[in-house]
Amino acid sequence: MEAESRIKNQELRIETPVIAIIGPTSSGKSDLAIKLAKKFNGVIISADSRQIYRGLDICTGKITKKEQKMVKHHCLDIVAPPKRWRGGVQPFTLADYRTCADRAIQDIRSRGHVPFIVGGTHLYVRAVLYDYDIPSVPPNHEYRMRLEKKSLAALQRQLYKIDPAMRVWKDRDNKRRVLRALEIYRATKRKPSLVYSNPTLRPRYNALQLCVDVPRETLYKRIDKRVDDRIKGGMIREVERLRERGVSKQWLRSLGLECRFISNYLDGKKTKKRKDDMIERLKFAIHHYARRQLTWYRKQNDITYVTSYSSAQNNIKLFLTSIGTGSPRPKGRASYPSAG
Repeated sequence: MEAESRIKNQELRIETPVIAIIGPTSSGKSDLAIKLAKKFNGVIISADSRQIYRGLDICTGKITKKEQKMVKHHCLDIVAPPKRWRGGVQPFTLADYRTCADRAIQDIRSRGHVPFIVGGTHLYVRAVLYDYDIPSVPPNHEYRMRLEKKSLAALQRQLYKIDPAMRVWKDRDNKRRVLRALEIYRATKRKPSLVYSNPTLRPRYNALQLCVDVPRETLYKRIDKRVDDRIKGGMIREVERLRERGVSKQWLRSLGLECRFISNYLDGKKTKKRKDDMIERLKFAIHHYARRQLTWYRKQNDITYVTSYSSAQNNIKLFLTSIGTGSPRPKGRASYPSAG
């Protein structure tokens, strides 16, 4: 009976329409998603591995409270930043996120709305849309501390010796994720490429993935402006406050480029020259990150590129029509109360 119930639930899930709005950093995903969700009776599920943490609003580009009132959002502000962290795995895992997103999708559909997954954390999006076999491997602190002492290059050599296919892994330059891949292999003896890069994954939902396509030079200008706006908006002070509250400095450095560069700046002498230098280096680092994102997206064959609101709208109309799901709210279904 349990097996039959599981198969039935899987069949129902595959029939569920889900729209994903993806794209590189600063491409305008959030603004576009809000407009589309309002148009198509949608509710948004954030797919950003940093926006799940409370108190990290400016650094992570989290949408404002005003924007959250326009469209209901799930999987935002659900975890407190850790005050103690021993490296390696984040306190909120990929498995935790998929559980959060699955529950949100069920809730959204039960109310007659369309789920929109929105964000730039590729692994989060794909773990929800495809049948990733996510190993439940607890942290091995002793093993991890040994790995932490090694350089990224040494860890990469160790990983490639185990599994040469990981040479093309998009996260191969992320020391924390390389370390985690080695930790999972040590516990399961499964090649990491089977966990992270399996190209034959089965779909979990009936999904339309729309990738926001922005010319590279335009993207760089948007990145630079966004960094400047966030600095003016208090991004440095936000990181400073978190450190004052006892949030792990090591964890902050692991969280992303903004927190890493600002943390390094705060640990030295706060001069205007050092601040200006930090800002410029941060911009170039985000440019590099965006290039890697673009390279990864180009290798995918299951996404549709859109360049405007109208092209995204037309694709969604065709998608919902093809599966017999229109945008108006079905009668007799409960709607969401105001997100405020």
